[in-house]
Amino acid sequence: MNMNLRLKGYPELIVEQMIRSGIAQTKTEAIRTALVFFANDYEGFEFKKEFVQGTLARLKGKPRKASSVDELFQ
Repeated sequence: MNMNLRLKGYPELIVEQMIRSGIAQTKTEAIRTALVFFANDYEGFEFKKEFVQGTLARLKGKPRKASSVDELFQ
């Protein structure tokens, strides 16, 4: 996919900072890297959300003692 972007303000500063700090060598590389970071954070958020929801659902039942960490997550 090809596209042209015009960045102003804060997004422009982020790209410039990524280049100055050596995270990326070009503006294109900075944008690609930022997209990968976003995807990783979003997927991580979904995992955390599902984990918390699952844990809360299990806790609604009768409390029980677990003999191991694995047993806590069954």
